[in-house]
Amino acid sequence: MRYFFDVRCAEFVRDERGVELDDPEAARLHAVALSADLLKPYSETFWRGAAWQVEVRDEAGALRLVLNVMATDAPDVPPPRADGRSQPGSR
Repeated sequence: MRYFFDVRCAEFVRDERGVELDDPEAARLHAVALSADLLKPYSETFWRGAAWQVEVRDEAGALRLVLNVMATDAPDVPPPRADGRSQPGSR
């Protein structure tokens, strides 16, 4: 079956060629690999909180899968204590 991998970020990029894959699981793996390849050049700027989405359509045009990716820095919170409890003053 042919799957199409549309990308939403600052703009929408529609996949017109698609990729022939065996099943939905192969499409999931391809969506993850595609995201990794496309995000590599933006590894620093991506951390500014922009959302990234890959929408996977089948050859009939039906939306089959959506991969959402968003990166944010975690707040400065001290690590948990050895006993698993929070440090005093932390959330």
